[in-house]
Amino acid sequence: MTGKPGDTMPISFKRLADGSFVRVFPDGRTEPYTLPQPDFQALDGLSDDEVTAAAEADPDAVPMTDEEFSRGLVAGQVARIRKATGLSQDKFANRYGIPVGTLRDWEQGRARPDGPTLSYLKVIAAMPDQVAQVLKAG
Repeated sequence: MTGKPGDTMPISFKRLADGSFVRVFPDGRTEPYTLPQPDFQALDGLSDDEVTAAAEADPDAVPMTDEEFSRGLVAGQVARIRKATGLSQDKFANRYGIPVGTLRDWEQGRARPDGPTLSYLKVIAAMPDQVAQVLKAG
């Protein structure tokens, strides 16, 4: 984007086969994009207290609550369990009797499975085919 009047904002970014990135605009055109690189040398000269103070002063660096952190960990765990089965969210949810919207909420960290449900997911992780057979047998 050049910043000239009339320019449109990109609607997405795309990584190319060579590892480079381009911006994709609504009209289909693309233009090269270079990811900003962190200035690690600037950090090397700061003490731990100065780095902490800078992070705390950054309005974009809002710390997570313990609940948000926990939801993120569980979200990753749920996604790993599902992906290990090789099933899509829809197929996994259908196979194991979980509403697909609920599964998506868990995987995206919007909600967290309760204790018994998390245990059920761990059993699925340990023996996915056996759980599916038991559920199918009714």
